[in-house]
Amino acid sequence: MARFQFRLERLLRYRRSLEEEAKRELALRLQDLELEAAKTAALAREAEAAAGCWRNQLQARLNLPLLQLIGEYHRLTERRLEDQRCVEQQQRQRVEEQRLAVKQAWQQRRIMELLREKAQERFRREEQLAENRFLDEIVVQSHHRHDGPLRLQSAAADIKEAVL
Repeated sequence: MARFQFRLERLLRYRRSLEEEAKRELALRLQDLELEAAKTAALAREAEAAAGCWRNQLQARLNLPLLQLIGEYHRLTERRLEDQRCVEQQQRQRVEEQRLAVKQAWQQRRIMELLREKAQERFRREEQLAENRFLDEIVVQSHHRHDGPLRLQSAAADIKEAVL
C-alpha cells in the first residue's frame, strides 16, 4: 500500500511557523501593554496624591508659594498622565493589530490543513478503489480457472475474510 504524501506539506509547515511567530509577537505586545498600563496606573496614583496634597494645603494655612508649586506639579502630572494614556492606547491598537495577524495566520494554516485532509481522503478513496479492482480481478481470474458459480462465491468470501 502506498504512503500518503501531501505535496504542499512544506507550505503547511511554513504557515504553522508563521502562526507561531505571530503568537509570540502577540505575547510580546501584550507584555508591553501590561507595562504601559502599570505606568498609567502609577501616574494616576501620583496625580491623585498631588491633588490630595493640593486640597490639604487649601484647608491648612495659606502658603501661596507652596500652593502654586503643588498646583504646578499637579498640572504636570496630569499632562504626563494624558501622554501616558495615549501611549497605552497606541499599544492597545498594536495588540489588536497583532491579534488580527494571528487570526489571519490561523486561517491560512487552517486552509492548508483542510486541503491536506481533503487530499488524504481522496488518497484513501483511490486506494480503496484500487484494492476493490484488484479483488475483482482475482475473483474473475478464479472464476475463469474453476468454471463454477459456487467456486466464485466461495472465492469472494475467502478473499473478503482474508482482507478483513
